[in-house]
Amino acid sequence: MGAPEIEAFLTHLAVQERVAASTQNQAFSALLFLYREVLRQELDESIDAVRAKQPRQLPTVLTKEEVRLVIQQLSGVPQLVIQVLYGSGVRLNEGLNLRVKDIDFAQHLNHRAESQRVRKSRDDAAYQFGGTIETASRTSAT
Repeated sequence: MGAPEIEAFLTHLAVQERVAASTQNQAFSALLFLYREVLRQELDESIDAVRAKQPRQLPTVLTKEEVRLVIQQLSGVPQLVIQVLYGSGVRLNEGLNLRVKDIDFAQHLNHRAESQRVRKSRDDAAYQFGGTIETASRTSAT
């Protein structure tokens, strides 16, 4: 396999497979590594493959004010879960699997032993969560 086959493969990735530019770049880097480091061969010709297109659109990100307005539309446990997710930056499954013992209310920290992550909360969701836990405990005890 030489430069023409590599070029054809990279073009195939971009045109037929429609991979992301980063995927095509990774494949190209892997092939360069294979030839230079493993096979100890330099590619004689330059590779002029069709390049995958870079995404033109930036991801949509809400402003802090927009997030606050969305959270205000919620109430109860869903609002609390969203506040904890947003406030501490944890992923959805991490947030849904949090247990009371994972939260340090005094220092506003979420700590999961399995993931070895400690996250500081950016807002007062931890205090609200603590209040909700106390209310739920009193309600279930009666």
